[in-house]
Amino acid sequence: MSNLFSDLCERERHMIRKRVSYLLLLGAALVFAGCEKDVDGELITPTVVAGLRYVNLVPDTGGMDIRIIDVVGDAPNTFNATFRTGGQPYGLAITGMPWYTAVLAGTRQIRAFMSSTDPAIATQVMLNLTYDFEANVNYTVYLYGYSRTGQTPSLQAVVTRDDPAAPGTNIAVRVVHLAPTLAPTLTGTSLDVYVDAQAVGVTPTGTPTFATVAPGGAGSYVTMAPGAYRAAAAVTATTTPFIAAVAPAGVAGTSTTDPTPGAGIAGTALSIIVAPPSVAGSSATSFATPGLLFITDRKPPRTAP
Repeated sequence: MSNLFSDLCERERHMIRKRVSYLLLLGAALVFAGCEKDVDGELITPTVVAGLRYVNLVPDTGGMDIRIIDVVGDAPNTFNATFRTGGQPYGLAITGMPWYTAVLAGTRQIRAFMSSTDPAIATQVMLNLTYDFEANVNYTVYLYGYSRTGQTPSLQAVVTRDDPAAPGTNIAVRVVHLAPTLAPTLTGTSLDVYVDAQAVGVTPTGTPTFATVAPGGAGSYVTMAPGAYRAAAAVTATTTPFIAAVAPAGVAGTSTTDPTPGAGIAGTALSIIVAPPSVAGSSATSFATPGLLFITDRKPPRTAP
């Protein structure tokens, strides 16, 4: 009986390794399971996880360290997440916005601190968040609002559930509007967002892809054919002035390399983040104008063995 159990466990491990590798590249959350035994011979409960990443969109303060404080394992952290970045997940420098790392499913406690080598500064708690993470789902925790007393909205967390359906031969796109102000470029906060094939400086026309988008959260995904796109945003019911940015193109996969996600690669899902300008004179990284940022929510299917 023990040999049969061992064979079943080995088969299960093999299948899980294949499934986890596949899910990672699709952007789904990790799920670890197995038939391991502890030193007393008791079965170990499988670890069930979601995916998590952090992005700092607070325009009036310096970098922050963000971490899970109620568990030790499967507890993503990031260091020195400066304005408009995701910091350094687990202390590792990255290029661009971060990808998801495993977080223990269930109710987790997240805390953001000022990032500093000075203990008096590094122990300053900027935010406390309790959130219930569902297994096999990816999430982004955005730090949003202002840290200064009396400013609206005050510093808070906006958590998005990043679980678009597989877009198949299309791509999926949505807007995450987290800019309390769009000054000095735009007057007003509600936006019409166009995803089109125009050059960055061309005034958008026609029907917006996303109409009347208010700040404070994420909208629904829409699908479209892969292509070379830019995003342009103007105050609702207007087209000028506007802000715009080119979507990442991505790179097609081959038999030896997996694809790089982008607007030109089928199976990709992207969020367009509307980010505010930084507050003049603050310690936030300086951005004089609002901007549109792209972050990958789902990777295309792998093509390499």
